[in-house]
Amino acid sequence: MTSGVMRSRVTKKAQVILPAELRKQLHIEPGKPARFGRSERGIVMEPIQDIVDSAGELSKFASSSDVMNDLLEVEEEGLPVKRVQFSSCLGGI
Repeated sequence: MTSGVMRSRVTKKAQVILPAELRKQLHIEPGKPARFGRSERGIVMEPIQDIVDSAGELSKFASSSDVMNDLLEVEEEGLPVKRVQFSSCLGGI
């Protein structure tokens, strides 16, 4: 794994091409979502796990219809449903 500095350019459309070695190391594929932020050292990019990509892994626990039915039952019973927002290392960008 290379930990040295890798170079790229910003295109006319303000796009940056990530070096292939970095993409492979971090499993970043074309079309995958990411978010950006600033840190004291510069720009930070964080790949975002797409919930659709997780569906196959999560399906071993329950089907999506089972989860929705359970949530609807809980709400119908008047029980509180806690909504959770996931945070990241970018601090809520």
